[in-house]
Amino acid sequence: MEALKTLIFALLKSVIGNASGHNRSENQPSASPGHGQASACNAASPTSGSSPSQQSSDASAFNNAGLGAHGGANTVPDRIASPDAARKMVEDVKNAGGGTLRIQMTHDQINDPVQMAKLKAMVDAGDKQGVKVQFTFRDNANGGGGNVLTGDKLKQAADDVKNVVSALGKHPSFVLDTFNEGGKSATQDWANMQSTLIKSARDAGYKGNIVVEDSNWGGGLTAGGESGLVKYAAQLKAANGSNNPGLIGSIHEYASGADASSRLGSEIKALSGAGFKPQIGEVGNANWTGGSNFEQRDGANQAVKDNMGALKA
Repeated sequence: MEALKTLIFALLKSVIGNASGHNRSENQPSASPGHGQASACNAASPTSGSSPSQQSSDASAFNNAGLGAHGGANTVPDRIASPDAARKMVEDVKNAGGGTLRIQMTHDQINDPVQMAKLKAMVDAGDKQGVKVQFTFRDNANGGGGNVLTGDKLKQAADDVKNVVSALGKHPSFVLDTFNEGGKSATQDWANMQSTLIKSARDAGYKGNIVVEDSNWGGGLTAGGESGLVKYAAQLKAANGSNNPGLIGSIHEYASGADASSRLGSEIKALSGAGFKPQIGEVGNANWTGGSNFEQRDGANQAVKDNMGALKA
């Protein structure tokens, strides 16, 4: 927990008080900068990482009030010892100045009462502490490798999403993130997967915010292919239905080169132009080196800092 707090504090300091980190490893907690959805302000929300209705473009579709005004942290159930530890993690995020705790869960974890008790405790604590809990479905085989689910695996995932939102979706702290880092490029299968998961949540009566992570988790907006969110915007918005909050488009920012700021700016502009409220779901702002030690990476942090105005717009 000290490691998690150390990273959040470092990010809050380096990214104008609006940051936190993510860990690319499923077995480590991480913090992330945030402003759009998961972490929070009325724009896009980054949750950063170490090494993890018909939607229109009008203001009402982009109203993220209550999503939290600061950054947050990322975690997985296996890093949480008990429901009490889950509640304490929410308190730690709040005390560190964060607004969102993003938790990734697999099919097996969702169907394990012990693990679900941790999520329930986290959501209850989020309600009390004013911290958003962004539940993120994670494919068992997906460690950030761009998997796309089809057939029976997709049906199983849709049922999992339906069951989770039916149990917890009415809590004010709960936010749904449909799938962690799915798709290496903008394909029809990727769009069908995301549409199915979105529709499953809405058909179950979920009226809260839904975060959709871009194909190639955002890298395709400016390099390496197309953006699934941009290419299939109409299909995704149709799945979201009318009279629901507009979809939030999530980018995972791991660029660290000289062009990191301009690339992120292009990504944010592309998502906004397609009618999505942008979120930075993960930021590669640090490499976790064990214990409470992190090796700072300034490129992604600076990119977020340089684009904070666009994220808040």
